[in-house]
Amino acid sequence: MDKGHSESSRRDPAQLETLFQQGGQVLLASMCESFLERSGQRLAALSASTDPAAMARICHDLKTSCRIVGARHLAQLCETLEYATENGSPPPAGAVQELNEEYLQVRDWLEERLQSPAATAPEEDASDRPEDTNKQPVIALVEDNPDNRLLMSVILGQTYGITEYTSGEKALQGISNSLPDLVLLDVSLPGMDGLDVLKALREDEALVKLPVVALTAHAMHGDRERFLEAGFDEYISKPIVDEQLIFDIIDGLLGRSEQ
Repeated sequence: MDKGHSESSRRDPAQLETLFQQGGQVLLASMCESFLERSGQRLAALSASTDPAAMARICHDLKTSCRIVGARHLAQLCETLEYATENGSPPPAGAVQELNEEYLQVRDWLEERLQSPAATAPEEDASDRPEDTNKQPVIALVEDNPDNRLLMSVILGQTYGITEYTSGEKALQGISNSLPDLVLLDVSLPGMDGLDVLKALREDEALVKLPVVALTAHAMHGDRERFLEAGFDEYISKPIVDEQLIFDIIDGLLGRSEQ
């Protein structure tokens, strides 16, 4: 192990506990298993790739999934390599190998956690909120990362109807055909990114007032102000740690906060 990094700086058990509190052992196991399966595939593709832009995209997706399961140092390595290659530069020597080596340690850590499940599940459902038996507002979730879609669907699915879109193009077509009550929009979509999707929504007279919330894994200082200035109604950073925050934002935009 790299002596420059303590175990606590590499991995965050509290994030696994957050997943457990959000959805019990079922969600925790699902997220860890999904991470292990997809990350192995992503790292294989990364090792085989010679295209810096493709490598940057893989690192971005992997970074987001790492944060969900608390793989803190692996997420940092992904972010470093993402920034190094997104402008077309080749990866630094040894960077991909370091990613693979750290992933093996994360894999062992998660597999050990899955073999020692918590004795009890949360007493309440993930959201701890009663389901609206009359009419659930419909949330359009525009997110290409399957781990994020799974997590968001578990957190929000008890309270809202969720329609998932994996690309900006599919979202625009689907939203035009079936109007949701609110859109959760990943900013860093491949191809047509979130800002392009937002612009198209705001240019459509039928959709101009549709509430749109930016989702981003970057979480940089000043992001909220920048995204609000771009035309988003609110901003949420990923992964979701404080689930009450996202409910407060959605309910506030839907005018449900006092209902």
